[in-house]
Amino acid sequence: TDFDYHSDWSYEGLALRYMTWNCSASCIKENIWLGTGITESQACLNQCYNDNNYKSLLYFAKHQGTKYNSHNLFLDVFLKFGIPGFVTILLIFLFFFSYAIKKRNLLMVLLLIFFCLNGLTESILVREKGIIFFSFMLGFLSSINPSRKELAEQKI
Repeated sequence: TDFDYHSDWSYEGLALRYMTWNCSASCIKENIWLGTGITESQACLNQCYNDNNYKSLLYFAKHQGTKYNSHNLFLDVFLKFGIPGFVTILLIFLFFFSYAIKKRNLLMVLLLIFFCLNGLTESILVREKGIIFFSFMLGFLSSINPSRKELAEQKI
């Protein structure tokens, strides 16, 4: 290809994210109800990268074997699982936010804010490390913050 990633701006982080988000939105529009499924999401993205001639993404895929996913947790879930998956991920976060606020668990609130903000620029729950960390920390933080009733019983 005639792409020179040393002199072209489009290989930088924000430009790459714009391209992946644009293609994610395109693929979501085509598969809005049930999504593409886990196995077909990358193929849909790759086709969009080719159709839009995103040279930097194509260059890295060809020469380094790098496959760019959605780089957004919420777009990634929407792309793979459609409206049901997107609503489910939102409900999961809303449930844990309400639980953390009800229990006055500041650490859990901060963890959820971290995952929501991080999820805007990275598909953190795509990798096993992210899933394990998210699940472990939510379980751990749920168990270490006793309710007021439990605290009152301990003082008696």
